[in-house]
Amino acid sequence: MNQIKDNPVLVDVTRGPLVESRHRGAVAVVSDRGDLVLGVGDIQRLIYPRSAVKPFQAMVAVESGAFEAFGLGDSELALHCSSHNGEERHGTQVEDWLKKIGLGVQDLECGSHLPFWISKNPGFHAAFSGACPVYNNCSGKHTGFLTTARHLGGETAGYIDPAHPVQQATIKLIADMTGFAAEDMPVGMDACRAPVFGVPMERFAYGLARLGSQKGLNDDRAEAAFRVCRAMRAFPWNVAGTGRPETLLMEDKAFTGIAKCGAEGVYALTLPEQGLGVVVKVDDGSDRAAHVIAMAVLKYLGVLEGEALTRLGGLAETPVQNWAGRDVGVIRPVKGIFQSGA
Repeated sequence: MNQIKDNPVLVDVTRGPLVESRHRGAVAVVSDRGDLVLGVGDIQRLIYPRSAVKPFQAMVAVESGAFEAFGLGDSELALHCSSHNGEERHGTQVEDWLKKIGLGVQDLECGSHLPFWISKNPGFHAAFSGACPVYNNCSGKHTGFLTTARHLGGETAGYIDPAHPVQQATIKLIADMTGFAAEDMPVGMDACRAPVFGVPMERFAYGLARLGSQKGLNDDRAEAAFRVCRAMRAFPWNVAGTGRPETLLMEDKAFTGIAKCGAEGVYALTLPEQGLGVVVKVDDGSDRAAHVIAMAVLKYLGVLEGEALTRLGGLAETPVQNWAGRDVGVIRPVKGIFQSGA
């Protein structure tokens, strides 16, 4: 395997007057025609999109007919795409969805972790009795996998096996959307035990552009892509949760696209009006830098301007706070980072 190139510094983290830390990364912006609009760093590098690929995984559930068969709507579809906080309503929605398909919490194979929300909500922490799979940030995706498996009539147990029909359908769809051959995709395991498939950044950005515009897709796939985008726009809280960058961005009237984080410093944007897909990858896996870079891309492209940038200023330059809640620095994009882009 070729050694990963050194990518440029894209984000500075300050404390007082000094730059204390820096984050390197890469950015790919690609049109739905496959044209490279902006390329910074090594955008041919194979990456695992991690949770940023969830809209594609959700498309499989729609395209298979599973959502229609079980009478599911956009709220569940947004949960299929989610990496949620594990707030109480996230958990109850997943439980309700499992009941609709005749299954239960015991059928989830995502494992358990304490909800992301606990650290920010002491009241919920006091009432929370222990980790449960429905509060896993990927429980919506896993319930979606189970929904498709039930509809297809196969085994639901082992639905996370790469050889399972649900996962085979997923990898074929990702290959079609990105134009990157399935047999060339490295396969790994995500934190939630689901398969992850490696694709080049530029190809993933192309797939995201097609997700938004549905350019070149057959009727069934175009309908699935449209429904996924509509669901994420309609239920942004389901996609992430209170205070999360994706929720705040998709709730803002000036932003008409969809946003999705992925673990290890991945951030993805679909911009239907512009026919563009955006992928950010931070080399050191930092989540704190990923959305800051994404916001800088939106500003560079002219997607967000004026009052919108003011409203979303906390995402564009995120304060660094001490334990007392006092601002002591900022996480900010490096000036002029896209001036040498393609």
